[in-house]
Amino acid sequence: MKGVWKDFAKTYKIQEVLGFGGYGGVYLVRDRKTGDKYALKVYTDDNLKIAKSERLREATLLQEANGRCGIPLMYDTFMLASNPQRNSKRQFRISKRGPPCPALLMDYVEGQDLSEWRRDNPPTEAQVIDITTQLSRSLACLHAIGIAHRDVKLPNIIIDPQGNIRLVDVGISCTIGNPESSPLVQCKNAELIGSFDILPPEALLDGMVGYPVETYFAADIWAIGTIAYDLLASDFLIQSAFDFFPAYPYKTPLPLPAYKQRLDNLEISAEFKSVLRRMLHKDPAKRPTAIEAVEQLERLHGSIKTQT
Repeated sequence: MKGVWKDFAKTYKIQEVLGFGGYGGVYLVRDRKTGDKYALKVYTDDNLKIAKSERLREATLLQEANGRCGIPLMYDTFMLASNPQRNSKRQFRISKRGPPCPALLMDYVEGQDLSEWRRDNPPTEAQVIDITTQLSRSLACLHAIGIAHRDVKLPNIIIDPQGNIRLVDVGISCTIGNPESSPLVQCKNAELIGSFDILPPEALLDGMVGYPVETYFAADIWAIGTIAYDLLASDFLIQSAFDFFPAYPYKTPLPLPAYKQRLDNLEISAEFKSVLRRMLHKDPAKRPTAIEAVEQLERLHGSIKTQT
């Protein structure tokens, strides 16, 4: 479906800002009749052509996921007359003067992003294992339909009061193995994309030119491993490019780089540390697939429940 700003303003009311990113902002909106809550993602690039392209990319991927894989369900797309702004009464309004902004209407996921949640609720090892397992399930689902997420990071993961997690941003995701005629954005070789703190070591080959398509799924697994570390240590696993060295060439035995030393210093069970070591292996070919990670983590989760 595709709506225009008049249809949006007639049906929905913007209530508050949920967050901002490089693309624009996300707002909490309510249906004026039913009171149902939704999230509205507004793209505010100065170049309207780029903003439309970003919206189309994400909308296509959301349609492909169709509410599966821990990804919010998309309901509609809109072309707003302008970016929402607060008036003197602190209410949001959409000016008719422009510039126009593309937008997506999707599920509202109640909860906190993992960076906020970690700050307010220092997690236990069991909680981190559960979150890591849920993330691995989501990625196993996405990878099964040929989608690499490429931006699995704390702010892009919402945890609800029951401990369930959702991935809320697929804006730079791409597809591997789907036919060229597919409307999904195809992954490309040598793209250096995503947040630095989740980039795998192979992304720094040959002067930071990015990593090959065949390692994109393995890069998602690396990202989950960094999230687990970040939750446990309340710190980033990767703090500078030098943390990877001497990690390359990755087929050569070398002393432990800084990120491996940090991982080894974690005070967690040997079993969980072993799983994380595999997920954070410097060679992408030696990391588990998402399905293998789910199997390993579920066994570990079961053993912890038995012990407690």
